[in-house]
Parts: sequence; C-alpha cells; structure tokens
Amino acid sequence: MKKIVITTGGTGGHIFPAISTAKYLMERNCNLYLLTDSRGVKWSDKNIPIYNVPSSQISGTGITGKSKAGFKITYGFFKARKHLKNIKPDAIVGFGGYASFPVIFAGYSLKIPIILHEQNAYAGRANRMLSRFAKIVATAFPKTLALKAKTIHTGNPIRTEIKALYKNIYLRNNDNINVLVTGGSQGAKIFGEVIPSALLKYKDKMTITHQARPEQLEEIKTFYKKHNMNASVKTFIANMSDVLKETHLAICRSGAGTVMENSCAGIPTIYVPYKYAANNHQYYNAKSIADAGGGIIINQDDFSQQALQKAIDSIIVKNKLEQMSKCAKSFAVINADELLGNTILENIRK
Repeated sequence: MKKIVITTGGTGGHIFPAISTAKYLMERNCNLYLLTDSRGVKWSDKNIPIYNVPSSQISGTGITGKSKAGFKITYGFFKARKHLKNIKPDAIVGFGGYASFPVIFAGYSLKIPIILHEQNAYAGRANRMLSRFAKIVATAFPKTLALKAKTIHTGNPIRTEIKALYKNIYLRNNDNINVLVTGGSQGAKIFGEVIPSALLKYKDKMTITHQARPEQLEEIKTFYKKHNMNASVKTFIANMSDVLKETHLAICRSGAGTVMENSCAGIPTIYVPYKYAANNHQYYNAKSIADAGGGIIINQDDFSQQALQKAIDSIIVKNKLEQMSKCAKSFAVINADELLGNTILENIRK
C-alpha cells in the first residue's frame, strides 16, 4: 500500500484540490497524510492524519521579519523531516502556499519524489521556487506562466458537489436571469459600491444572490429593498452548489477555484480580477477562460456602473449566455482528480 504525503497552504484554494485528490488516491488503496501549518489544519479531512509543520511567509516582512521567518521555516524543516522519516512516504505532493516550503525541502533532502500542483495560470511564488526539486508540476490551466519545470496539464480537482453540476443543462425557463455576485471568501468592497446600482437597470429581469462584506451588508440590503429588487444578500454562501445550479450569470473575482468551479457548472461569468493579487495571477486566470469564450474581463481600475452594464448588455442583448455556458464547460477538466491522481501514482518511488 502506497503512502503519500500532501502538503499545502491553509486557504481553500489550496486545500480543496488537495482534499479532492487525496480522496481519489484513498479510493485506490493509498494511505494519505497531510502536513500543513496551523491554518490548514481546520480545513483538513477527518480521515487523513494531520501533522502541523511551522512555516512562514518571507516576502515583505523586513529584515527582522525575514530572520524570524527563516528561523520558523528551518524549525519546520527539521520537524517535517522527523515526520517524513516516521511515515516513509513514496511521494510528496505540494499544492502551493508557503506552508509547503519546509515539507518539500525536507522531502528533497530525504530523496523522496516531489510532485507539485499549480492552481493558477501564473505560478505562485512557492511553486516557482520549489519546482526545481520536483519530478513534474501538474497545472490547472492549459498554459501556466513562470514555470521552468516539466509540466503536465491535469486541470484543478474541485469539490464533488460542484463537479456534479457539469451534467446539468443550462436552461432558462423564462426571461428572468439569476445573477450570482461573489467576491471570494472575504467579499469585495468595490462590488458592493458598483454592482447594486448597475443592476438597477435590470431589476425586472434579474433575481440576485449577492455575497457582501459584513460592513456593507445592511447598506446593500437597504438599496435592493428600496428599489424593489429581487435580491438575497448574505456574507457567506454555504450552499454554493445549490446556488450555482440555478445561476445564469455570475460576477466574480477570478481566483483559480472560482474560475474552475464556474466553468464546471457552465456559468457565463464577468470576471473582475483582484488587482493586488500576486503577479496579477487573477488576471491571467480570467484571461484563460475569457480566451476560451466562457467569460468576460473587466479590470478593477475600469470597473464602474457603465462598464458593467456594457458587459451585461453585450451578453444578454445578443443572447450569448447559452454559447458562453458551452464554452465554459468545454474549458473544464471534469476528471482532474483522476488525471492528477494518476500522475502522482506514475511518479512515486518505485
């Protein structure tokens, strides 16, 4: 029975693909182990043993901060090395994030095969640095910038309940359009400032689900109510698969997970990349799906009531929603967990 260690950062964008891949490998009689920092532990699967390995972000912390970060990573290296010697894994799979640094370094020092998975269309700092130690880097997007290692396109494993939406037929029973607005886990302030007033133009045509920042919640609710708009406003959408199932058009940030889940569900999307994302990776994520015909990009600096209305009109007036839905689904890699899982199994220690 093969033993495989997974290491990943603590955000959902890293954790969800890691857990999906782990489940696929466990179904093939592999033993899985998760090595992550304190942030990642809360996201973990209860069926996977967890080892907390200290790590730290290095960039932008000043000389004192960099020294402390270096010490923490060094400490994490020796702790990870101890865990790896006890586990004796056949491979280590890194899903990005600075939490993976000490684990990958430790694994390489023990000559354990390293496989990386990169979720974004512009590789993250951690994977760019760690790719020199990897046998292969699996990528979520067909083209991934800033990687010099050997790569294979596997797609991005997504949550089971979202993957099930791939089989749904995009269907509007009437002229009403169900619109989803979401700015990621923390919401997006600019969305609350621009989108409600922009959608007022379509109030008789749209039913809106709007994820708002907590400090904007009441203001946005009041606006929609004042103008008799059919809208549900909340700070967190727990039943995302149910919402996506009924969505005809989304207005979103373009994190890798959002792009891949919307594509799988066949949701035409207006993407507003977060302008401060590292290496502008959200723009490259959005460009990839836009080039495939499944989305439209509005850069954050250009995001206004008029720009959003122009984008919406270009879709609904010309009745492009159904075609965009087909293009989005053609971009999705529905068996990404299988492709990535098999890539891992092909590159483990013989």
